[in-house]
Amino acid sequence: DLYPPGSAGSSTLRLYASAMPVGRSAPARLTSNEAEPGRIEPAKGPPPGGVYDTWTGLALEPGRYHATLAIEDSLTGQIGRAEAEIDVPDFSRPGLALSTPVLASELSDTGYRLGVTARASGTFLQSESLGLYYEVYGLPGGDDGRFTASYRFFREMPDGMVTPVGKPIVLEDRTSAAQGWSSPLTEWPA
Repeated sequence: DLYPPGSAGSSTLRLYASAMPVGRSAPARLTSNEAEPGRIEPAKGPPPGGVYDTWTGLALEPGRYHATLAIEDSLTGQIGRAEAEIDVPDFSRPGLALSTPVLASELSDTGYRLGVTARASGTFLQSESLGLYYEVYGLPGGDDGRFTASYRFFREMPDGMVTPVGKPIVLEDRTSAAQGWSSPLTEWPA
């Protein structure tokens, strides 16, 4: 909605975030993507799903927070702001837990870190790749724990029936808490 048809130029999306603890005395935590703002070219149009994305990260202790986000668009000069209360779960408790899965348009392995290009929309073209990223917490054996990750995808049919897409993908002997999988969608049904 920011860019009318025919918009030219490029824009940076600067994101500023704060997290204020709720019900306890602690200073607000702040972060931004100032060092690497999101870059877009409106003339190319948005990615499938019609949503541009930009992000930053902030490690928080478990608990409830009042989060405020502000995004500044350099091309239009507009600023958007949103706020909400969020709960940061305690993943240090005994037992296996997964983070919220993140849809991705690209995953890259640098050898020491899994890189993720998060996708703001759940819409993908068949010419793209579908990626999924998540983190595993509470592995028996801590950082030396090993596990098997298995992925299975299903397609919901117009009649409400659910049918599998392909065979299960099984990745054995996984050791990292950061996990992901991606595949081109060229062979997948629409």
